[in-house]
Amino acid sequence: MTPRAPSHTPRPPLRFVLVVAALLCAAYISVFLAGGLPMSLYVGVDALANTAALALMALGVRWVTDQVPWSYAPKWWFLPLHVLAGLVAAQMSLAFTAIALGVASLTRNGGLTVTWLVGPARHWQLFTFVFAYAAVAGSCYALQVMAEARDARVLRQDAELARLRERLDPHVLLNTLHSLLEMVRGNDPGAEEAIERYGRVVRYVTAPREGVDDLVPLRDEWAHLEDYLHLEQLRLGDRLRVVLDVAPTALAVRVPALSLQPLVENAIVHGIAPRPGAGSVTVQATREARAVSIMIEDDGVGTQAPATPGSGRALQLIRSRLRLHFGAQADMQWGAGPGGCGWRVTLRVPA
Repeated sequence: MTPRAPSHTPRPPLRFVLVVAALLCAAYISVFLAGGLPMSLYVGVDALANTAALALMALGVRWVTDQVPWSYAPKWWFLPLHVLAGLVAAQMSLAFTAIALGVASLTRNGGLTVTWLVGPARHWQLFTFVFAYAAVAGSCYALQVMAEARDARVLRQDAELARLRERLDPHVLLNTLHSLLEMVRGNDPGAEEAIERYGRVVRYVTAPREGVDDLVPLRDEWAHLEDYLHLEQLRLGDRLRVVLDVAPTALAVRVPALSLQPLVENAIVHGIAPRPGAGSVTVQATREARAVSIMIEDDGVGTQAPATPGSGRALQLIRSRLRLHFGAQADMQWGAGPGGCGWRVTLRVPA
């Protein structure tokens, strides 16, 4: 076997462990009562002794699955190894049960008597321990697979966020810097505010975010959007009109970071920029009973313009991130605007 660092099985919640132990103890009590023993303190103590033996074995199984993680499942020796380990664990657990029952005998007669199970009781106990080994090993491997899936999901989400960050067009940034430089040279009173907005946009886009930190209040996303659109209006002048409307009750809902700006950038680059004359972009967020609806709409060329390489990429990325965070609770639709003109994207996230 090639040595490797252990792949630790995630620890289950303490409440789950306690519930399973209580159920096992109750099962042992039921078996003892079904065998004709009267209900007494001794029956409960014996049940606890058997449950303790299973609990000790479970710790051993967890160690084995850490040393032989699920990634080794295709190996030829994987199944034989667990069969052997299950048989060894069952025999060791029988020995521990004998010791535990001996300690429990102190409650009966005040003396330590090691009790070895024999006959049908021994066979039944062996079967129980082997079955328990399989159940615990299967549970550990299920937790490993779930953890790996969660890690893969976070990595995919981070990769998608990185791809969205790359969408902040460097040409747009350079043109914006040129506009800021002209404002400074002309002693424009709005130059200082514009430079501050530019700095906030860059900080927001490049801020490190991982896992749950990828979700931000709509308030933060909206402030970033206002800064971004202010800079775009500096760059495009009268060619770009902006309408922003957000319900105050919607500002606290959490959305994936950088989920609005790429959509607005799409509206400007693919809708407003190619059309002659001025155009408008409307962003509206409304609060519903259990959701917040966000609409981004433009009156640009819409579906009349030919598709360009990479078009629709931001839409698919943002929809994917919504599904990663919220599953079926989130939705995202897009298509031509009213009357077939322009373009409209609508997001719904749970509130």
